[in-house]
Amino acid sequence: QYSNVFFICTQTDDLEPTETMRDHSDVAQEEPGRWEKMTELASEITSLEKQVSDKLQEEEDLEGQVEEFKQQYQEAVADLTELREEAEDDEIDEDQLVNLKAVIAT
Repeated sequence: QYSNVFFICTQTDDLEPTETMRDHSDVAQEEPGRWEKMTELASEITSLEKQVSDKLQEEEDLEGQVEEFKQQYQEAVADLTELREEAEDDEIDEDQLVNLKAVIAT
């Protein structure tokens, strides 16, 4: 009569360490050292999650800086192009040209 019962298991469920600890604390405390190991692993997971979060924020900050530098570079190139055009008309400011070349070189 129970031959038509099926269990379907998938790997789509995420297990939270705190959930596992809560659901299995009674069993873990019966085995010497198991509860301590679970606590240690939960702390390590929390620490690693914090590190990942910090690195993602750092990456976001660096991407913002890259975009800012790209914009500055494009503006410097536009200014240099304008100065070169003016140079053809002998209206160039030598100090400004030197400064722009230094910005572009960095």
